[in-house]
Amino acid sequence: MIRKSSLFEWAEPRKRKPMIQKTEEEINDEIEASVSEHGIKSAYISGKITGMEAEARELFDAAEREVLAYGYLPVNPFKLNHDHDKSWRAFMRSDIKALCDCDAIYMLTNWRESPGATIELEIANHLEMDVIHQHRKI
Repeated sequence: MIRKSSLFEWAEPRKRKPMIQKTEEEINDEIEASVSEHGIKSAYISGKITGMEAEARELFDAAEREVLAYGYLPVNPFKLNHDHDKSWRAFMRSDIKALCDCDAIYMLTNWRESPGATIELEIANHLEMDVIHQHRKI
């Protein structure tokens, strides 16, 4: 049988393969593997969260872009897998583990108002990590 072709066959819609949806955890695992393979440095974002959770999320998200501008892959504590009870201690344990896997810490301008961020900076200093301070916007 001879197939008849249309002059506009190239414009006809093609059947596409369904997109595979990945979970945020799977995406983060791929990023971590790529980072370790290519030697890209990562920076943990630290600042005040307790008592200002909604505003803090926005500040941390904005800080991700700033960290990228410094050439580091940002590690945002809001985007970590917090599969634990919601106590301050549980969050700190999880966040400190993530911090210890980073090469640097990025301190938001409000870090002095946070006991947790103060602890994270102390750990980073003892581990001789790079410390980057956010500049105040004028």
